Amino acid sequence: NFQLVRAVPAIKFFGTGRHTSENIAEVLKSEIESVKKDGALAVLVTDSTNNMKKARNILKESEITDETFGCVIHTVQNAIKDAIKNTPGVKKVVMKAKKLTKHFRKSPKASNYMKSACEKSGHQFTRMKTSIEIRWNSEHDALERLLHHQECVELMDRKRAG
Repeated sequence: NFQLVRAVPAIKFFGTGRHTSENIAEVLKSEIESVKKDGALAVLVTDSTNNMKKARNILKESEITDETFGCVIHTVQNAIKDAIKNTPGVKKVVMKAKKLTKHFRKSPKASNYMKSACEKSGHQFTRMKTSIEIRWNSEHDALERLLHHQECVELMDRKRAG
């Protein structure tokens, strides 16, 4: 007779204090104690930054939480970022793509050339996307958009070279 209950007990302004593991654990402790009732389990899931890992350990050791976990999605996202950063060929391609995307987003002239190239190739123009480090999948979306416009970019490059 198991019933899954999902709750966000609080969203709280942390103030100007430092985000040390001890300070984080103290804030979480007061919030967990305010909602933990009648022997209910307290399970805490956080990202896997060092201060959050240590805060989870503090809460687990002091028996404030029954179980703690690092978020699997955060772990996967960090693995992807590390793989891109530590794979020279991939890093080089991603950096060039970012530079090209930035050029088309910042330069009205380049953007207009892109629109024109899209029209000539029968391709629908859409604005380039940028990757933002804290937005998951934004790097994928930016690269996908650049690939969407690959034919137009190549057409522009041939015109420039010819």
